[in-house]
Amino acid sequence: EGIGQQVHLRDISGRSGTGMIGDVTTFQISLENQNLMDGASCRLEVAPEWRSRIEIRDDDCGAFQVHLVNSPILDASGKSAGDVLQVPYTVSVLSKAGDVLGTTTGTYAFHNNYRSIELKLEPSGNRLKVNERRRAEVTTPGAEIPDGVECEWNDSTNPIIKFIPESENRCVGWLSTEVDDGAYAYKDLAAAGEKRGEVYLQLVTSSDFQMLGIVELKFKVSM
Repeated sequence: EGIGQQVHLRDISGRSGTGMIGDVTTFQISLENQNLMDGASCRLEVAPEWRSRIEIRDDDCGAFQVHLVNSPILDASGKSAGDVLQVPYTVSVLSKAGDVLGTTTGTYAFHNNYRSIELKLEPSGNRLKVNERRRAEVTTPGAEIPDGVECEWNDSTNPIIKFIPESENRCVGWLSTEVDDGAYAYKDLAAAGEKRGEVYLQLVTSSDFQMLGIVELKFKVSM
């Protein structure tokens, strides 16, 4: 009884049915006949090439939680497999007895870019003194920075701020405000007392420098 019901799938994460690297997305799954949801369970199946990249965190039908790909999708040559990839899926609702009450199929739009990029400084904070150096590490909450991906640091609007890489992928190193006291940038800072500056940090593919995410980091440098 009830077999062949229409299945409704709704993304309740507030992202309009799309996701990015490292996202945890929550879906609400229901049947046309809500009375049949009592004791029902839900199942998600994806195309074989995606099975190892998607983790089900919670299979409750009312808040079906999925952890999306935790690192960029690259092709055999190390290039990005594309900006937006389609993930084919089938969602089924099963009765207490294990009978399939209904299914729905479709594709989910996965944006092959990092949702969040952060810079961890030791000591923390965005107020810097001239001629100091802080330990710096780029992190991507909920995701990884795998081999084949590296950090690219754009020139700062404040010429005193620079990144000194320590790791091969340039994601670990030192944020430095060391500058010769005879340099124009030093004299300009001394005259102003404090300067604002931005650093643009990108994560890119090592093979062809395709951007996988960008963040603007703002600092204040003082004497």
